[in-house]
Amino acid sequence: MTALQAPMKSWWMALYVFEETYSYVLSVSHDSDLFAKGRLSKANYISFVKFLKHLVVLAVLEFRKFRKQQDDLPLLGYFKNTVLLSLKLLRQIYMRNLRLNLFEADFWYLKEDFSVKSVLPLLQQVEDDMGFRIPTPLFGNDLSVSSSSLSSSQLGSVLVLAYIPYMIPFEQRAALFHALIDLDRTRMGGWFAAKTQGTVSRQNILFDAFEQFGSLPGEQFKRPISVEFINRFGEREAGIDGGGLTKELLTSLVTSAFIPSKENASQNGGFRFFDTTTDSQLFPSADYFLELKYAQLHPEQTEYSAESRDFTLQMLRFLGMVVGKCLYENVLIDVSFAPFFLNRWSTAQGRRNFMGAAQTVEESQRYRNSFDDLQSFDGELYQSLVKLLKFSKEELESLDITFTVTERLGKSHNVTLDLLPGGSHLHVTSENKLQYVYCVAKYKLDQRIGVQTAYFLDGLFQVIRSHWLSLFNPYELQTLISGGEKEIDVDDLKRNIVLGGYTTSDSTVKYLFEILREFSPEQKGKFVKFVTSSSKQPLLGFKELNPKFGIRNSGNDPERLPTASTCVNLLKLPDYRDKELLRRKLLYSINAEAGFDLS
Repeated sequence: MTALQAPMKSWWMALYVFEETYSYVLSVSHDSDLFAKGRLSKANYISFVKFLKHLVVLAVLEFRKFRKQQDDLPLLGYFKNTVLLSLKLLRQIYMRNLRLNLFEADFWYLKEDFSVKSVLPLLQQVEDDMGFRIPTPLFGNDLSVSSSSLSSSQLGSVLVLAYIPYMIPFEQRAALFHALIDLDRTRMGGWFAAKTQGTVSRQNILFDAFEQFGSLPGEQFKRPISVEFINRFGEREAGIDGGGLTKELLTSLVTSAFIPSKENASQNGGFRFFDTTTDSQLFPSADYFLELKYAQLHPEQTEYSAESRDFTLQMLRFLGMVVGKCLYENVLIDVSFAPFFLNRWSTAQGRRNFMGAAQTVEESQRYRNSFDDLQSFDGELYQSLVKLLKFSKEELESLDITFTVTERLGKSHNVTLDLLPGGSHLHVTSENKLQYVYCVAKYKLDQRIGVQTAYFLDGLFQVIRSHWLSLFNPYELQTLISGGEKEIDVDDLKRNIVLGGYTTSDSTVKYLFEILREFSPEQKGKFVKFVTSSSKQPLLGFKELNPKFGIRNSGNDPERLPTASTCVNLLKLPDYRDKELLRRKLLYSINAEAGFDLS
């Protein structure tokens, strides 16, 4: 090693040690303790993050050009190890910032342009060859495909996708996600592919659909579906499924299976597949886990059978396929999943990183739920545990807490479990209180729903390839699922409507859009939900809505109400020709939250 390399080696080694230590400090620090005494100040933290981002961007975009010389190998090794650790640490900081918002969204974005079109040809080759991998192409041109045909910007875009996708604006990643689905649909024959047939009773929609489609492999389920409904009188409903009936099936399944309510529990045979956080966000019900543990603790019991538990897991796999199908067909669903649950969608263990990044880098990119993620599960519990960390030795002794947790199962059973082996005999002290709060968080967020989440994700990834979702953080995934949080863009809606029996110059159509512009954001959301079943507009605008948003003339009777066929996104609007009459009738309909029922 030359005299010049020695100080460089020391510098890289010092940086590595600092990052390794700080990554650990972050993992054991809760959000309110981030800038506590003995830690980086807020100003130093911000400066360090800026430096770290700059280092990572240089490594991803520039240092692959570095030509290795024999005497450079030792130094290169220190550099590689530090960069891989920097990737992990920067993602760790980025994920925390989703809660803290210390940096604006624009801070994370690259100044370099990213073009979806420029990388699609390569991505098509990648998607067609699932064995494609990039061993670790940050330090040389070692792509498994020929890189000689790629421009520098194309190769840079590919590596950004593989290692730092969050530095590309969300809208561009969402466009790429939909482009990847289009490529996949083309691979399977497009809209002309053989359809999957099914017959479902409206009175028993969840179990009928599970029986019809639950055992299908994902490749078959994501093909076009031709569904036939049986009405409450046992008669087959007339109609050809051109996409609208499929949407109705998917949204009905979501309503039936995901929304915890007494009505759904009764209709679903007492099964509860999802539960809600204190903020009404969804995550898999812990019933399966608690029933299993109760049966192990009480082997003589017969209330909770293995068959029932297996059915729950298979249903969760099917529901994962349903959500995957909604994403695949761009059907927005009006449900909100908990961030700690969505974390697992984009960081599922064993997944292939986008573009097949090497396992060492995949490990560096993986994110696990932390203690602070407990806030999204139960804010009151989180605050109680934060306070517990500040308790004195005497206060902890007076509480007499052990490493156990007790949960309610059904109406009459309690299940007490050890958080650690022998936890019932291990008391919480000032020495182990940090370990205790992390054990509680791990149990609540991971252990009690781990198996259920794995089955759900298995179904989801049957339809949506797991590395597609690695492009997004949990909040962005929620946007993909249910649409954007922005106020409904009435002008965009007007540009993308299909009229039947009306023209754009008709007074009723003009009055409709005048009224929509005058509506409050809440009223606009209710209107869009009335017609499409989701209160959010499509992520990339109403041009993405399929079928298109339709307005059909339903006659001249001023006593009739506006009605909707949500399965085909169709508003059936009487030709009132009176603005105030239209306003009153429309408000009545959208506030009644009914469609066909008002016809």
